[in-house]
Amino acid sequence: MSYYGCIQLEGNEDEIIDKINPLFHSSNNNLTPKAKMYLGGQFEGQCLIYKPNTQECLTPISFMWMPSNDKRRKLWLWCHPASYDSLAQILISLFDTPSSISTEEPPVKKQKNDEQQPVSVTLLRDQQQLARFRLIGPLSMAILKHAFHPSVLPGNAIERKTAPFSWWSNETHSIDIHQQQLQFWNGNIGNTSTMMPNRIVALVVRDPRIFTPLKPKLTIHSKTKIEKVESFPPSSIDLASSPLWIEKYRTYCCEHKLATYQINLIRSKSTVDNYELQLNEEESQIPLIFI
Repeated sequence: MSYYGCIQLEGNEDEIIDKINPLFHSSNNNLTPKAKMYLGGQFEGQCLIYKPNTQECLTPISFMWMPSNDKRRKLWLWCHPASYDSLAQILISLFDTPSSISTEEPPVKKQKNDEQQPVSVTLLRDQQQLARFRLIGPLSMAILKHAFHPSVLPGNAIERKTAPFSWWSNETHSIDIHQQQLQFWNGNIGNTSTMMPNRIVALVVRDPRIFTPLKPKLTIHSKTKIEKVESFPPSSIDLASSPLWIEKYRTYCCEHKLATYQINLIRSKSTVDNYELQLNEEESQIPLIFI
């Protein structure tokens, strides 16, 4: 999955749905991005993409909408690199975007210099900013919960405006949304049998590298009793909002994180063999999306 590429469509929701409609065959039994359950941005969908107005299948895709109450939306389309360029060119053509702009150096924004054209196509192929991985197996959730430690926002508003929280603790990712995600992560997410398929759960976590022990220990996982969860958060509860959708936050996160060699150097100078490395304001906060 790490080699999959993402294409972002940004613009009026109705126009995006209308323009990409020729890519879905009428006999396609899978729900497309216009399905009501996906428009809220709380679920990821999968379907087949066809060449416009034909029965020739181009590629399977995964897609997700950015949660928003605004009519100007973002839609991410994920596909295999073998069909990435073909799909990108088709989308550029559908949205009447100039094809003279090079697509060789990602990410490249495609946008028509016309106020009547509200939809832009952005090629998010830069895996330094956006990468996708898949974990398979019965211990997947146990590994994730062991590796990722959620960021905890300070209660003081002034403290939230200082590093390392200042870049993502704002109106686009409110403390209320973060608390909902944090509560869910610490509770129900440990029992994947209670989760609705393809439900999106976003979270901002502390840099996992600061919890790497000097001497790795082999942990034997025994069977644990899973408590029955009576209720699951409805789709009206926003678990999917994430700073990862915003390009400036992805850029900030990449540019301000310490290199691995710097972390190793700090660890080598530490006189105490702590499980958690103290980086204070230099500690990175990483936005993640789980599906």
